[in-house]
Amino acid sequence: MTKQNLIHGIWFDSDGTLVDSLPAHVLFLNDLNGEFHLGLDLPSPEDREGMSRISSTPMRAFFLSAGFPESEVDRFLDIYKTIFPTDPKYASKPFRGVGKLLQYLKKSRVSPVGIITSNYKENVERDLGRNMRFFKVGFDKEYLDKHCGGDKGIALNHRLLTFDNPPPYPYFYVGDTEKDYQAAQFSGMSFIGVSYGWEIKSDDQRFPVARSPRELTDLIRRANEIGFKRQKPTGRLVIYE
Repeated sequence: MTKQNLIHGIWFDSDGTLVDSLPAHVLFLNDLNGEFHLGLDLPSPEDREGMSRISSTPMRAFFLSAGFPESEVDRFLDIYKTIFPTDPKYASKPFRGVGKLLQYLKKSRVSPVGIITSNYKENVERDLGRNMRFFKVGFDKEYLDKHCGGDKGIALNHRLLTFDNPPPYPYFYVGDTEKDYQAAQFSGMSFIGVSYGWEIKSDDQRFPVARSPRELTDLIRRANEIGFKRQKPTGRLVIYE
C-alpha cells in the first residue's frame, strides 16, 4: 500500500532557492557599471555578504538597490532582457542537491510541483536545464506582470483555486526572500525559507529555514512523511522531527 502524501503540492521560487544566480546577476551589474562609467561601488561576485546587501527582486528593484540611476533603469532592463539570457558568461547552475530534491518529490508523487519566479522564463529554463522536467507548471515575471500585478501572492492564490483540493489541504511555497514569505502568507500556503539564497537568514524564527538544499530536502521529506503543525498563537509552522 502506497503511503499517502501529507503535502498536496509544492511551489518554488527559482533564483536563490533552486539556482545559484546571484553571482551572475552581480557580474552583470558590474559589467554595466564599467561599460557606462557609472562609478558605482558594487561588490564582486565572490563577495556573498556584499551581494546580499544589495540584492532585491524583481530586477528593477535590484538595479535601484545597487544604486543605478532611476532615470536609466528602463534602459538597463531592456539590456538585461536582451543580453543576460543569451550570453553564456551569465549562465548559472542549480545549487548542489537540487536535483536530488526534485527526484524525491517525483518519486513520492507529490503533485503539483511548480515554479513562481520574478525572473524571466528564458533565464530560468537555461539555468535549470534538464531539471525543468520535474515541474508541472511555472509562472515567470511576464505572467506575473500581465495577470497578477507582479504579485507572487496573487499568483499562488489563483493556483490554489484551481486545485482539486484547495486549502485547508497543505500546500507549500519555498523561497529565499521576504517577498516570498509574504506571498505565502497572502495565499495561505505554508512557507519554508532557505538561507543559502538572497535574503533570508538562518536564525529567522517565523518559519522553518533550510541552510542547504540537503536540509531543504530533509525538511520537505519530514513534512510530507511525518507531519507538521502550527503553533498558537504565532501560527508558526513546526515540522516534526
